[in-house]
Amino acid sequence: KMLCKECNFGNCDLKVAGCGCHFHTRCFPAENFTQCPHCNTSTNQLVLFPVENSNVSDDGSSSSSRVGRWTIHEEVVVDELSRFFNNGDLPLENGTKLNDFLSSFLDCKASRLTKKLKNGNLSKTYERKVGYLRKGEAFEFSQILEAF
Repeated sequence: KMLCKECNFGNCDLKVAGCGCHFHTRCFPAENFTQCPHCNTSTNQLVLFPVENSNVSDDGSSSSSRVGRWTIHEEVVVDELSRFFNNGDLPLENGTKLNDFLSSFLDCKASRLTKKLKNGNLSKTYERKVGYLRKGEAFEFSQILEAF
């Protein structure tokens, strides 16, 4: 199990070519890097891993979308993701809608979000400012996701 060199949690989706250090995209300061932020190996290439999703069947359809009452963990994750989204701290494309991002991340229908977040401004579009989480934020968010 590869642990992120920034937050020490598993399920990394990025590897630095040349040194093999693993990170989450949310933890990696990707702009204009010339060396690995962990071991300082000179490189500017990254390898992205596909996201593992056990809820997707062979035909690509979701086999177990989240439905029903919101769990405390879901509410915490939505609050944190919304905060990072609004601050421009996530590695997302500019113009991504909050509703689309959250429904994809949580594996639930957009209507479920609309019912829960009536005042959540779900049509807001993403504007990247930093594009990654700072060290303390990355660790806290990884803890939340681990419990999720």
